[in-house]
Amino acid sequence: MFPAPRRTVNLTMPPESTIAALPRWWVARQPRLPPLERWLGRLLPPRCCACGEPAEIAGVDLCGVCLADLPFRPSPALEVVGLGAQAYCLPFEYAEPIAGFVQALKFRGDWRYGRVLGALLAATRAASGVALPQAVLAVPLHPTRFRERGFNQADLIARSAGRWLSLPLIHHVLRRSRATIPQTTLDAAQRRSNLRGAFELDDRAWRDATFSRHVAIVDDVVTTGATLADAVRVLRSAWAIARAGRT
Repeated sequence: MFPAPRRTVNLTMPPESTIAALPRWWVARQPRLPPLERWLGRLLPPRCCACGEPAEIAGVDLCGVCLADLPFRPSPALEVVGLGAQAYCLPFEYAEPIAGFVQALKFRGDWRYGRVLGALLAATRAASGVALPQAVLAVPLHPTRFRERGFNQADLIARSAGRWLSLPLIHHVLRRSRATIPQTTLDAAQRRSNLRGAFELDDRAWRDATFSRHVAIVDDVVTTGATLADAVRVLRSAWAIARAGRT
């Protein structure tokens, strides 16, 4: 669906780069799949979601060539998004094929891209050397948007990442208190205004939670940081799958 050119990329990156480390990490951290998933994996071997060739690592849905062709950013970093909170952004530009992965998941309901994006998030997050949180939480959708779409794409990514990192996924602590218009139609100032006050904490769920207070918020794309900046008003640690160019 998203053909990747057969070429060598990232020539300036050292041999022991993130790209070289990811397959080894996935093999070492291969999560235990439910019996049905293991059986289906043998019956229908996974294919690369970018080029259609056989996937080389179970549960990742990418071949080695397309993994190397992903638009890695030159220097992955922890970036401040507001209120002193940090957003760990997966080191990808919002470019093909990552942009296509996100769009296929979000707008066409192809859930396999949630699996592969979560696996990429988990592996690069672990390779960063920064201490992991104790739990992950997906940026919630407003109930109206959830009914329209039928799923929360951030939740699918968070589930996959949490499984690879052996971290629990928590629910209901953060909720979207009001519906907002799609961010893609807005400039940076309008995005901040649109998201201001959009999230709130469910105090009872928070008090009843048994996890540590170091919680990470998982989202699909960060553009201006407006969504995370509002979310971290209630939860202080946030991370996302990709960072798009600023407008």
